Amino acid sequence: TKIITSHTEYTSSYNLGKFKDMLVNHPFFQVHRSYIFNLNSILRYESSGVVIMVNKMEIPVARNVKNDFLQLFEGHL
Repeated sequence: TKIITSHTEYTSSYNLGKFKDMLVNHPFFQVHRSYIFNLNSILRYESSGVVIMVNKMEIPVARNVKNDFLQLFEGHL
């Protein structure tokens, strides 16, 4: 698993599910089978189904979680 922070990148042998479990009480959300991110690091959501992070990285939002994410994202602003 690749972990990207605002300062550096890390690699871990833990799978994404392990990180999801560890971050349950923090403002993180899994928007795709390959991505969990900090809700505080979102710059904007585009109607094309992509989240733009503060570091300009583009992350796709899976169709099956789009509505849940949008409700959470709107409540987090």
